[in-house]
Amino acid sequence: MTPIEKFEYRNRWLREGGHSCTLHSDLEDEALRWVRNNVQPQSFHRSLTYPYQVTWTFEHEADLKAFMLVCEPRFYNQEKI
Repeated sequence: MTPIEKFEYRNRWLREGGHSCTLHSDLEDEALRWVRNNVQPQSFHRSLTYPYQVTWTFEHEADLKAFMLVCEPRFYNQEKI
């Protein structure tokens, strides 16, 4: 898959929704390392939406569930500051 095909594929499923959670930004490096090793590049998206929070969106719900086992649950989906 070429880079433009990956970009178009990701944008297609992002428009349809996807499965997402927020994670405290202090854990972003650990989370990114896990995602790069376990999920196809075109099947996830991350964005910084609020200070100290990163939103992770996955194409497949199974990837989200596996991702949420990486860190302690108290760091996921915290209230916005």
